[in-house]
Amino acid sequence: MRSRGSLFLLAVALIAVLPGLALAQTYTGHIYGVVVDDTGAVIPGVTVDLTGTLIGTMTQSTGVTGEFHFIRLSPGDYDLECGLQGFATYVQKQISVQTGSAVNLRITMKPSAVVETVTVTAEQPILDTKKTGVGQNVSNEMLANIPTARDPWVVMSMISGVVVDRVNIAGSEGGQQSTFTSRGDVGGNNTMWNMDGVNITDMASVGATTTYFDFDAIEEMEITTGGNDPSQPTGGLGLNFVTKRGGDIPKGSARFITTSEGLQSDNTKDLATPQHGGSTELDGYKWNPEFQRVSLTKLRDYGIEIGGPIVKEKAWYWGAVGIQDIQTTAINGAPDNTLLENISLKFNAQATEGTSLTYFYFRGDKIKRGRSAGATRPIETTYNQDGPTDIHKVEASHIFNQDLYLNAKFSYLKSVYHLVPAGGLDAERYRTEDGVWHGTYDRFDASQPAYTFTADTNYFVRALGGSHEFKFGFSYRRFTNESSTRIPGDMLYADAYYGIVWIMRDSSLRSLNQYTSFYAGDTFTKGRLTANLGLRFDSQSGTILDTSVRGNAAYPAILPSISVPTQDAPFTWNNISPRLGVTYDLTGDGKTLARASFAQYADQLGVKDYWLLSPVTYPGELDYYWTDLNGDHLAQDNEIDWAYGPVGIYYVDPLDPTSNRSTTVVDGDLTAPKRLEFIVGGEREIVQNFSVGGNFVWRKAYNLTWKVGTDYKNPNAPYTFSDYELAGNVTGTLPDGTAYNMPYWGLRDARAELPGAGIDSLYTNREDYGQKYLGMEFFATKRLSNKWMLNASFNYQTDREYFDGTAGMADPTNLVDGGNLVTISGSGKTDYWVGTPKWQMLMNGMYQLPYGLSASGNLIAREGFPIVYFQRESRVDPGSSGKNVWAQEIGETKMPNVIELDLRVSKAISLGEKGNVSLDLDVFNVLNKNTPLAIAERLDSSSANQVQDLMYPRVVRFGVRYSF
Repeated sequence: MRSRGSLFLLAVALIAVLPGLALAQTYTGHIYGVVVDDTGAVIPGVTVDLTGTLIGTMTQSTGVTGEFHFIRLSPGDYDLECGLQGFATYVQKQISVQTGSAVNLRITMKPSAVVETVTVTAEQPILDTKKTGVGQNVSNEMLANIPTARDPWVVMSMISGVVVDRVNIAGSEGGQQSTFTSRGDVGGNNTMWNMDGVNITDMASVGATTTYFDFDAIEEMEITTGGNDPSQPTGGLGLNFVTKRGGDIPKGSARFITTSEGLQSDNTKDLATPQHGGSTELDGYKWNPEFQRVSLTKLRDYGIEIGGPIVKEKAWYWGAVGIQDIQTTAINGAPDNTLLENISLKFNAQATEGTSLTYFYFRGDKIKRGRSAGATRPIETTYNQDGPTDIHKVEASHIFNQDLYLNAKFSYLKSVYHLVPAGGLDAERYRTEDGVWHGTYDRFDASQPAYTFTADTNYFVRALGGSHEFKFGFSYRRFTNESSTRIPGDMLYADAYYGIVWIMRDSSLRSLNQYTSFYAGDTFTKGRLTANLGLRFDSQSGTILDTSVRGNAAYPAILPSISVPTQDAPFTWNNISPRLGVTYDLTGDGKTLARASFAQYADQLGVKDYWLLSPVTYPGELDYYWTDLNGDHLAQDNEIDWAYGPVGIYYVDPLDPTSNRSTTVVDGDLTAPKRLEFIVGGEREIVQNFSVGGNFVWRKAYNLTWKVGTDYKNPNAPYTFSDYELAGNVTGTLPDGTAYNMPYWGLRDARAELPGAGIDSLYTNREDYGQKYLGMEFFATKRLSNKWMLNASFNYQTDREYFDGTAGMADPTNLVDGGNLVTISGSGKTDYWVGTPKWQMLMNGMYQLPYGLSASGNLIAREGFPIVYFQRESRVDPGSSGKNVWAQEIGETKMPNVIELDLRVSKAISLGEKGNVSLDLDVFNVLNKNTPLAIAERLDSSSANQVQDLMYPRVVRFGVRYSF
């Protein structure tokens, strides 16, 4: 810990002394304009000066069309001045530029025989006439004034069309990666994470981020949910975090935010807990009297950020240090504590009149004790996590002339993390009949270095009666992953929940992903019409690198040590993706827009798409029936049913145990999954700074991948729909009294009795299978003016999977043509299903009151996630220890609707030239809901229908912030 503390002290010192030195991803915005006289005729030759504390002064002259453009501007406020002899000088103040957006100005200059200046105070347009995509910009203004848990996944949950699995009350889930859905991308596998133009997406856990964030270091977040231009490879959620930067005026802030156990309500006082007696039922679900309220026992969020000039109009600095100390108690009473430490440093310089340079450094570290604590994970089975992520970026931009811009950047990222079981590696891991793990857990370690180089250019030209902004880009990324899992004890997991023992072997994965891409686009504007046309090419490839693992400690003859060689993935994904978007100004004043877009996307290649080339990517596993004869919860040799043989076979060939071949063949003709998207909508500015609109979104996913069983050592003989026959029905009564009778299928004897049945599989594209998303959204946006701001949306949507034939079925158990699309949550606390809710309502806003007071709120409401009740059937298929058979179709039963209401009252105190102080009082979960978030869904278990997780109670949080 000494080295970490020294690093933080060094960062604080650097940030403190720097004022004395004054002796692709989208992370910028644009200003476009046309200058006309009072008759509407364009005026060429106008000198246009753009000034701002972040750039000094930039100058252009309007061309023959009267147009000008300032692009790649950091988010912030700018002043514009237009001058030409014979006309009054035009000045517009505080033009606000947002990430990924364009400000489109129509400037009228009036003839004047005398020198005069006309200063315009009118608000800038709220609608972006060049934008065809959907999503939202979350400004620093919104981040600072709306009560949130100060976590990017919480901000995502405030975006129309995005649904996050966790309910993060006051920061109780801060720093935890969440499972989410975004307009048909269930699980978020195609999400792209970017920080200041650096791709920080984790390609091993594809769609996740490699780091965590300091909320106060963020100037703005751009979140796109569709209509992505060719600079973004996928159709998934696009997240662009833009950190702050220094300018000519020194600026900074410091904050301290806190809550504690005594500032919480009790939302379990009517339930039986160790603290008090009460009901053993909650909303119709069983409540375990040994459980207690989940609790945010302590939260401390503090830090500083400061920036300013090194040399005015030439060089600037900015830096930040942030710490979040979050201590919680899980439903089973186990502590779950998270410490996030972040350092950011940025230097900007105007090297020449047309050349700017940037160096950016970021370090994020997550230290966690009690990861995965929950209803089925007591303290000894939780993880202790640590490991930093370091990012370095150098960037250069050059303006050749006002019509030609070039940008290039290089970044290096290294993410390291360790998951160490609290119970150690000497203890044995086991699970009891109620589904609760005990003893310890496995250990996981990972290291992920990545190099990225990107270059792109913008070129403006007049042709075909309109203006063109051509964009060209190139990108190369090299992502390496080295990870391993170490099995504790004798490497035997005694599992009374399923009546088996897992005989295990360690895993090790070393892989290399390479991504090369080119894109070209044209934003064509003519009159009221703007068309965005783009084409993208992506080449994605992967390699498994050599590695080795140790065998099972208790039974090395069954699972011996093995080594695997380096091998390339047998395919390279080469894809061309077209993008088309159109915006039409219906009224000619930029206040009523119609938009439409069409796009095709190819999924991003994750390590998961080829890592089954290696037999040791996952822990090898052989399952045998087991009976706990002596009641010690551990497996002894005489308790294992060796005569029956392995009933579960995973990533190992029991007929050839010393072989290093993979039991899964990756199809050499595997191609990238693809997605089609069509969006049509409109938006109207009904009064100044207030717009309403709506969108219809249609998406189709096809050519998806799956793993299907095959005959032993014969990938050309995959199991098909006709190879399965009805094996039986699960019957019983659901907790609400409804009877169920659901069929399940098993492999026919002709295939099941072949030698080696159930060992091998094929990873390939899934024919006759697709997914479709349909969504309608309505939204309202009010930019802060006249003392108030608002963001509101309502979504109605469906997300389903379809079969065009039987080729994509194989085992028809649990398959429903037109069924709801779901995925298992990655929360770690407990397993539950996440799907796209039919409805979702979001609203947040602020109103400024007299005497420096303001009131704000945030409402998130959605339909509950589906419940997937199931029954376990054993001895159905070879190679599998059992089959979970759903008792009803997905969506027939759901968890209760989730409603979260958070409120804030804030008081601003002016210190004159010395700055401002803000005092905040936040109340989260105002209604003190105790909504169950997950239940135990296995019906033939003693814990069936038992609450596994619930909302945190009402929490009061205080904050103080100083800014200058």
